[in-house]
Amino acid sequence: MGNDRTPLEVHYVVWLFPFRSYEPGTFERILKVNIDNQIGRKLEGIRKHRSQVEWGRYDEIAEHLNRVFSLLYSTYRSRKNKYSEIIGIPRVNENYHLFVNSLESVEDVTEIFHGRKSANIKG
Repeated sequence: MGNDRTPLEVHYVVWLFPFRSYEPGTFERILKVNIDNQIGRKLEGIRKHRSQVEWGRYDEIAEHLNRVFSLLYSTYRSRKNKYSEIIGIPRVNENYHLFVNSLESVEDVTEIFHGRKSANIKG
């Protein structure tokens, strides 16, 4: 690796999918991250905030939405994940591979998201 110290910009886009479409050039890569092992902790964190549960039922929304993402962005390579987050990367830089390699389970779903070819990042 070189000396690229440019931070990697990552968009957590859970509240925007699938209700908003993006221009194909907005995100260079779209990643589906398996969160099966973390969904309990995520829901527990949401439930610690009374307003999130009483006013919006965001715990239920998050659980179902993460399940929908897992199904909606399934590829022929992997259909075993039950819960997933979708992350948009607007500009890949040297730190991209460090980020991807730090994730437990990730798939590049760029092609599914907006019709461009993509490569399997991590098998």
